[in-house]
Amino acid sequence: MRIAVSSLSFRAALKAGELKLSQVPAACGILGFDLVELNDGFLRTRGRTGKLLTSLGRGEHLPPPPDFSPVSLGQLETGLRVSNTQLVCFTADNDFVPARPETLAEQIRYTKAVIGAARYLDCHMVRLWLTSSRARTMDVGPSTVAAFREATETAAKAGVRLAVEHQFSHLEELEALVYVVEQVRSYHLGVCLNLGHLPPNAWRVGLTRIAPYSIHVHAQSREFDAAGNETSISYPTCIATLKKLDYTGAISIEYLGPGDPLDGIVATRTLLERSIAAVA
Repeated sequence: MRIAVSSLSFRAALKAGELKLSQVPAACGILGFDLVELNDGFLRTRGRTGKLLTSLGRGEHLPPPPDFSPVSLGQLETGLRVSNTQLVCFTADNDFVPARPETLAEQIRYTKAVIGAARYLDCHMVRLWLTSSRARTMDVGPSTVAAFREATETAAKAGVRLAVEHQFSHLEELEALVYVVEQVRSYHLGVCLNLGHLPPNAWRVGLTRIAPYSIHVHAQSREFDAAGNETSISYPTCIATLKKLDYTGAISIEYLGPGDPLDGIVATRTLLERSIAAVA
């Protein structure tokens, strides 16, 4: 298992304009990481221009598109190369169960653009959402499955795998993800297991259900006790489960707690390394 850092850990500085997405690899490199995950949401136009783009031709419910221009991607490429880091996953904020069905085609085009950007950056994993709202298997219709099939075909041609993440802590959503993956049945489509989004009262059940389909993992963290354990997630159990399944992919740190994110990232790495060593 390889440990990476998600740019989401630096969300406050990125949103405030104190840090650029292209500078995240350097911040991770300073901490000794050589794998990073970048969220394309931090490439979206903000402020009045972003609102204008949202209202002109895209519909009020769609966010402004990320900046995938040659200049923007070139900056990310330079940031990765200079810091000697590898982009292990690039994220997409897609919605394949949109409130307005007529926007699905645009969502597919956007997802294909993310796949192209990832390939340009020599990245072979893209994180997708199922939808931006809580979903159940009954909400996943033929058009959603078809959208995933089309995106997966594009990803396969590009040598990229798609990992669908669960946004909400409900068993119903986990079942919906499994349903999509089983319907498409492709090596290039799997699940992004978010350890911070497992059902609180049934996390063992959720972990057991979804871990076998996982091709990427998000390690969320917020608070730690005196022994250095995350207070809401049993990392030793989660890592042991992944080990039993011979998971060899990346585990990307998403520190979402208070204080300096660098401290939180280091504390999460220490916990992950300890948990991995325990089952080695």
